[in-house]
Amino acid sequence: MKKLVLAIIGLLLSVQLSAKELGRIRVLTYNVFGVLIAPDRAARMEKIGEEIAKINPDIIGFQEAFEARHRKILLQSLEKNGWGKPYQFYQKKWYGPGAWIVSKYPLADAKMLVYPVNGTLKDSDYYAQKGVAYAKVMTPFGPLDFFTTHLIARYAKVYDQQGNLIEDDWIKTDRLLQAEQIAWFVQNRNRASSGRSVVAVGDFNSPPVLLEYGLFKSLSGLNNVADELPIINCTAQNEDCKLDQRIDHIFYSNYPGSNGFYLKPVKTELVFYEKVKTGKGELMMSDHNALLTEFAALTPDDPEAKIGDRDWAKVMLLDKNVDADLPRLEKEVSAQKLNIADPAWQVFSVKMLDLLNAEQDRKNKIPTALAKIITFTPGRESNLSGEDYAQLEKALKLWEEKAGGK
Repeated sequence: MKKLVLAIIGLLLSVQLSAKELGRIRVLTYNVFGVLIAPDRAARMEKIGEEIAKINPDIIGFQEAFEARHRKILLQSLEKNGWGKPYQFYQKKWYGPGAWIVSKYPLADAKMLVYPVNGTLKDSDYYAQKGVAYAKVMTPFGPLDFFTTHLIARYAKVYDQQGNLIEDDWIKTDRLLQAEQIAWFVQNRNRASSGRSVVAVGDFNSPPVLLEYGLFKSLSGLNNVADELPIINCTAQNEDCKLDQRIDHIFYSNYPGSNGFYLKPVKTELVFYEKVKTGKGELMMSDHNALLTEFAALTPDDPEAKIGDRDWAKVMLLDKNVDADLPRLEKEVSAQKLNIADPAWQVFSVKMLDLLNAEQDRKNKIPTALAKIITFTPGRESNLSGEDYAQLEKALKLWEEKAGGK
């Protein structure tokens, strides 16, 4: 009898402790390898829909879902296999952009931002017109700001044979500028919606060891769920679990908004990393693994909700003027003694990235120097090189030519 009473008390306490959890939301990000040269696209899209229905996510951010006929096959497969009625948003941009939102719940205020800088005419990414898709997902617990993106590819290795990091590649400037743009888009859409919760997923083509990854995190203010809890099925044998290989990410944050609910990640796992049987035989569904995160939806007064303060989020920096600080900044660059922790440098760097995107200027290494400033951690030594200082001189001159006094 005593054990029964204790069990009932324990049950009541567990119910009380979880009373502020509204439910769960499962989010999937998946690059479905829908490029023109990819094999067996129709067969794979059919199988992808079937396999997704089995794991039953609520919201999906797809990448490389380029062709309407393949998107139709995937949607029909989802519904046929019992997933439910799909709501979707895809803004066609000729061949691109491949960023596609699919949800069990209705979507509102859907928008697409195509990145101003997308490579050159020689790059396939240029024709894909990559960007970031947004929709307000009307979940049973309230609205959620959801984004999916695909940044321009990196074709160089991350480490050389001696294990040294290869930070630069020939298309790094494009990816840095795109990282700034998605951060801008995320923050401004969230401010406009007054939403409490944000999720941004996608193929960022940037593992956590690279500068462009750090730039996005610094400017967006979002957290990678993999930093807060381990990917449960990661093994030493799985390349996509390594920091220098993992390019598909799920980010989130909570803000003190007036609409919606808060999120708490409770489980993350890799999915779709094994071959499956189709009418074409055994094949991989994509050249990427998918990533699935389950979030607890929390009430606004739940003490377990981790509330962000936007940190250096770009939308806050843009309210500040930089012109009065220019003489001081120019002297520091000339002396190659940068007070990198000075907020004026942060403001200048963000505004300069904005200008480069507006000018569609990808022909220099200015963004690398600016990104190093934005991602600087106080208490550490600056890692600015002589080349970075030369690029900062160019940046200051360009600012005076294009934006000085405005």
